[in-house]
Amino acid sequence: MKFITFEGCDFCGKSTQIQLLKEHFKINNHKVFLTREPGGTELAEKIRELILSFKEIKDPLTEYLLVSAARKDHVDNLIKKKLQQGYYVLSDRFYDSSICYQGYYKGLDANILKTIKELIIGAFEPDLTFLIDIPEDEIEKRMCTKRVNNNIYDTKPKDFYKIIRSGYLKIAHENNDRVFIIDGNKKIADVNAQIIKIIKEKIL
Repeated sequence: MKFITFEGCDFCGKSTQIQLLKEHFKINNHKVFLTREPGGTELAEKIRELILSFKEIKDPLTEYLLVSAARKDHVDNLIKKKLQQGYYVLSDRFYDSSICYQGYYKGLDANILKTIKELIIGAFEPDLTFLIDIPEDEIEKRMCTKRVNNNIYDTKPKDFYKIIRSGYLKIAHENNDRVFIIDGNKKIADVNAQIIKIIKEKIL
């Protein structure tokens, strides 16, 4: 069990927590590699630039096919290779994000999501997923203070985050053996401590 993903709405703090977990593994002399989706490989990063450009891709299937192409290259040419080399691989987002963004938000049929996923990566999935959860009001508050608009998703209305958050929570409840809901409203150190505790119980 070495493939660990972090999920959640923007501004939830997952990027901070994934960095802290990376440092924990390094301090304890474990080989660790940090990556992200879409992205990770040269090809996948180019696709990421296209998806997150100022011109939003309206059709969910088109967007999902692009994400899936990036994911296949990411899994085949980076994640699996690093796992085979004995690394703990930490990814900022993975397939659960597709379910939320192209599925719950943009309305792409669940059977299409699943069929393409199976064609692209088969049964491959994370060993463990941390969903950093914060309420929509907190997302809005952090959005106003943390950064300027970087991509198309930074300009979405509050309802957007409500749909995405609801989708993530549904995924977590349907996959409670893999996905652990973490309260992102707690202090950074407390969130990190909870994640480390679960890591020690489930993996180390």
